[in-house]
Amino acid sequence: MNSRTPFTLALLTFGFANSNGAVLLNNFNTSNSDTACISFLTPQIRVLRFTTPNYSTQLLRLTTRMTCVDLVNPGVAEIRLNPGTTNAGTLVHTMTPPTFIFGGVRTCVFTTSGFTFQPNTTYGLTVRGTVATDSGAWYYANPIVTPSGLATWIDTRRTYNGTSWGTDALIPRITLEVADPTQTLTGNLTLSDTVGAFAANRTMAYTIVQGTTTVQTGTVIASATTTPYTITLPANITGGAVISFDGSSFLRESHGITLTGTTTNGGFSNLLNGDPDLSGEVDAADIDLVIADFGSTSVGHSDVDVSGEVDAADIDIVISNFGTTDE
Repeated sequence: MNSRTPFTLALLTFGFANSNGAVLLNNFNTSNSDTACISFLTPQIRVLRFTTPNYSTQLLRLTTRMTCVDLVNPGVAEIRLNPGTTNAGTLVHTMTPPTFIFGGVRTCVFTTSGFTFQPNTTYGLTVRGTVATDSGAWYYANPIVTPSGLATWIDTRRTYNGTSWGTDALIPRITLEVADPTQTLTGNLTLSDTVGAFAANRTMAYTIVQGTTTVQTGTVIASATTTPYTITLPANITGGAVISFDGSSFLRESHGITLTGTTTNGGFSNLLNGDPDLSGEVDAADIDLVIADFGSTSVGHSDVDVSGEVDAADIDIVISNFGTTDE
């Protein structure tokens, strides 16, 4: 179960486009003035080089400005791996083109599915021609604006003859979007001193904190002594964090985790039992509460073993954990 927090919403400022996608690189809306920067004919090619963030991202679409004067052989949009200063890199993905219209500078959206950018890796983006005759052109923003987003911009490399390469200040207008990057935190939640299968579910709240910042909250529904959980959170939340579970008659348990940006095993969260008054400490008030509810079948907090009835076993559990407190 997942919930967005103010921290998550703040990511919109740093490249997240919306709830369905994120901006890897963008300079598209910085100008309404278009100027052609390279023609679509071999061997001419312009490669926009960038380094991905420290987590995987799935490519969604490319929005750019271009012309098409050859509907049979239009420009193709490609992702290339490890482009160098004198080469275009290795072709690893070709995007699906839009339905082109002949002539005129137009906004074109290339789409894709199934391609994943690897973390901390150099890639190149190009839109190029596939034949030796002019089939259109790629357009840059004027004034020139360096793309920004989740990725780190490197530069633009280009060749007109396929042999001589150089750095070029002209940067085509692009928005390169990826799926909203997420990571997975898995683990096991153990509620001690309970029957194997609960008479009623227990809703356990979790909090993930980095320093003094709460990065995510949510709940896990427990129906047995041990419940596996999977939590999804933004992929750019990495490094040390603390996860805490709390709820019902169980004392809060907290322990450190290291978020990797991909998949993290949060280990076991073992919660002590016996705090039906939710004070954070197992004390005389808890014993009094269980005794007062003795015989009840409402499966409330006083039914600490979640058997379906407040009985002697519940009193024994509270007494055995007397003096314990939230962690």
